Amino acid sequence: VLLNDPTFIESARNLAERVIHETNQDDKRLSLLWRFAVSRQPDVEERSLLANLLKQRRKEYRKNPKAAEDLLAVGISPRDNSLDVIEHAAWTATARAV
Repeated sequence: VLLNDPTFIESARNLAERVIHETNQDDKRLSLLWRFAVSRQPDVEERSLLANLLKQRRKEYRKNPKAAEDLLAVGISPRDNSLDVIEHAAWTATARAV
């Protein structure tokens, strides 16, 4: 099974939904994302890498909203349509990296 398998993408999407709903502060979301995935807080370097990745993904998906929609369409469970597509996709991509 590869990390591009729909199951892993869907899991990342659901993890992204969870952290988005927890708080609206990126720094807290990044900490939660890391803690939920690896059971500890990220160190300074890890947090910086995640923050940069999130920033890059937001930029990419703003330029290509169709790619964001395609990513969020992967999997069986429906996505939370109340969430902004660009934001949700950026957080999903970040969660996939963790």
